[in-house]
This record gives sequence, structure tokens and C-alpha cells, in this order.
Amino acid sequence: MESQSRENVVECFIVVRLIVDRRFFIGASAACSCFMCASNSFSQEVAESMPSCAIMTADDQLASDKIAESEWGGNAPQNDDMGFEASYSLRKRWNPDRREIRVAFLTNPPIADHVFRAAQGWEPYMKLKFKRVNVRDGADIYARFAPGQGHYSYIGTDCRWGYANDGHTMSFGWEGSVSTTDLRRVTLHEFGHALGLVHEHHVPGSDISWNKPAVYDYYEKKYGWSKEKIDRNILNQYTRNEVRGTAYDAASIMHYPVPREHVIDPEDVVGWNSNLSQGDKILIGKMWS
Repeated sequence: MESQSRENVVECFIVVRLIVDRRFFIGASAACSCFMCASNSFSQEVAESMPSCAIMTADDQLASDKIAESEWGGNAPQNDDMGFEASYSLRKRWNPDRREIRVAFLTNPPIADHVFRAAQGWEPYMKLKFKRVNVRDGADIYARFAPGQGHYSYIGTDCRWGYANDGHTMSFGWEGSVSTTDLRRVTLHEFGHALGLVHEHHVPGSDISWNKPAVYDYYEKKYGWSKEKIDRNILNQYTRNEVRGTAYDAASIMHYPVPREHVIDPEDVVGWNSNLSQGDKILIGKMWS
């Protein structure tokens, strides 16, 4: 692995773990990061070459919940056989009868065309299409380009809240030139959030053997994160009352990288995934069947 070029590493795609338990749709918003090769030698040094990011929540959760309910009645609090019991477990799902999500770019650099085409990589696997529109015509997703400020997106219907309060719902932070692999990886990941998907390493059943002292040390020193922020972004799992989905999928485009130094069991290492996994395709198809 050490002898390979960075580009060859980026193009590598090895499944480490698969079937445990995967879920989606939560009552929170997220900012995120995107992925590379998976192997049990994937190192912290390689992970550090890519940007990391933090979960964001709507400042007014009640308002974001009302938006979710207005989009689709199924987002309302409910007590069903999957365990949705209280208001904190409101989902952020776009109406499953939708067949179109409107996308506007707040600025229009040449890279916007490439981003939109990369986002369409989700379309063959669902009965939903992205439609590019002008900002003045109104959209569901408003994307900006802000070099150096990281990549992130609100989750599902929180995009509507995000635009009303932050002026954008998705942000791309590339600086300088961007490889085709990096652009695809980041775009698919961010649009996955906008479609309603959460980070894969948080889902019930992921059971990653975190080396917590190493994780706390790394994120505190590199990003200045507090213990609470590290717990929220890296270590905590959602409960089965908060999310739904298929099986946990270490190959998912929605998975954070997990370097060797951050886990006890080397089989839990996950690299930067660059393509939609089979699990991603199945899950998005179930969401819009």
C-alpha cells in the first residue's frame, strides 16, 4: 500500500465489513466528509490528508420538525412497530411520492456542472430525479462553493430550514484543483445527506471497536474539538428509535474513514469509499420505489 501513488490509493475499493444493521432518517442535520480505500492498514496519516467535519443541528428544532411534517405526514411523531415514540425521533424524509428534487447553485463556477452530473449518480437507483434550476425560481437544495470551509449538507427536509436560516443547504470547500475521484466521492456523499441519509458509522449495529483515548486525542489536537463534540460526531450511535434502514455497510459512500490507530480490532478499519455501494443502491431504491 505504501508504495502506491495517492491516486491509486483513492481508486482502491475493498469491502471490509458488511451485514450488521444500518439505519437512516433522523431529526438532526449533518455536516460531513467523503472517502477512499478500505483496508486494515489504512492509516491516520492517510486519513489526515482529507478534510473532516462536524454534525450540525438546526438551531430551532421545533421549526425544522414542523417543516418536516409539512413535507410529509409520516415525519410526525408516532408510536409504531419500529419504535418511533417521541418528538426527538421525528424523521426528515422528503415525501416519498416526490419524483423531483430541485437543485440551485448560489454561484455558478464551471465546477458546478461537474457536481450536478456527479449527483445524478444516485438517479439510476431510485424513482427520483434532480432538476437544476435558477435560484430565483426556488429550489429544495441550495449549494454554495466556499473554498477552505469544508464539505457539508443538511439532512433531508432540514434543507428547507437551512436555506431559510443560513442562506444555503449544502457547501463544497475544495481549494485548487479537484480530482475526478474526489469530486465524485464528496458530491455523492453530500447529496446522500440531502436525500435523507446519515453517517454510516453512527448507525445501530456498526459496533466499531473504537480506541476512545486515541480518538479523543486526535480530534482534540487536530481540530480543537471538545469531548462532547467528539462524542457527537464520531463515537455516539443513533438508537433504533431515531433511524431506519437496511444493514450496516462499511462500503457505503456515507461512511467516515476509520484509520487503524482509532480502533482496537483491525477488521474495523474503513477507508475513503469513492463509489455507491450495493447497500447504498438498495437503500435509496427503497426510499423512492
